[in-house]
Amino acid sequence: MEEHALSAEALRSEVTALRARLQEAEMRGNMLRELIDCVPGAVWEIWFVEDPSRGRIGYVSRQIQDIIGYTPEEWLAQPNLWSDRAHPEDRAYVLTGNALLERNGRSVLRFRWVRRDGGVLWIEAQTVCVREDDGRTVGLRGIIMDVTSAVRAEQERADALLQQEALRAKEATLLELSTPLIPVSDAVMVMPLVGDIDPVRAERAITVLLDGMARSGARVAILDITGVPQVDAEVADALVRAARSVALLGAEPMLTGIRPEVAQTLVSIGVDLSGIGTHSTLQTGIARAMRRARTG
Repeated sequence: MEEHALSAEALRSEVTALRARLQEAEMRGNMLRELIDCVPGAVWEIWFVEDPSRGRIGYVSRQIQDIIGYTPEEWLAQPNLWSDRAHPEDRAYVLTGNALLERNGRSVLRFRWVRRDGGVLWIEAQTVCVREDDGRTVGLRGIIMDVTSAVRAEQERADALLQQEALRAKEATLLELSTPLIPVSDAVMVMPLVGDIDPVRAERAITVLLDGMARSGARVAILDITGVPQVDAEVADALVRAARSVALLGAEPMLTGIRPEVAQTLVSIGVDLSGIGTHSTLQTGIARAMRRARTG
């Protein structure tokens, strides 16, 4: 009797310990599910029955329904649903990614999924292989996140950069067209300036003028401001700097298109035009330059 009582007591103790372990396991399971519910994506795992071509989804979190519209139960019943929902244009990429996964043991793929309602979204699938000690792959685990907003933001940034580059290229072309350097002869170059002159355009004009004079070896450079509507101290300074720079190259600078009101402005602001030939019209300036070129 005493032995039987001890056996019953031991059994009750074992059952109590088992219940405690079950309660602890259930509590840990609940904690794990709550933790997974906080993940911004669908957590999943799949186990291979015999080989990687025959997979059985073991778990998928409820977030999968928010992402693509299929319930976790539907995913458990259709192991290939995740790849079947890949956008037709991305399926070859997904297959290539699967091959890399087996080789590298992990992969990060970003591709399009077709939702249950027909909508298209971008997902990022991060996957790792579950392997035995001998290296054999027995399953996969991963997380699927909806990255549609991030992809769209990246595309918008890329489009904005392309637009900026196109705008810069257009501005550069317009700037170059606005500062043409025209050869009248081997010895005479003319730069007709038209429109308002700002600091950027002034620096561009000086650069183009000096590069052109250096390459051509011309002996006379004519800056024509007939088409410049207003000449202030800033514009005058740019013109004088351009002329002085030409002189440093050993060529003769000329300034044409000096209208009466421009002459008054230049005098009133005290611009030093010494050493710079001035003419009221481009025609007289070219005629003067051609004579100088012929006489050397």
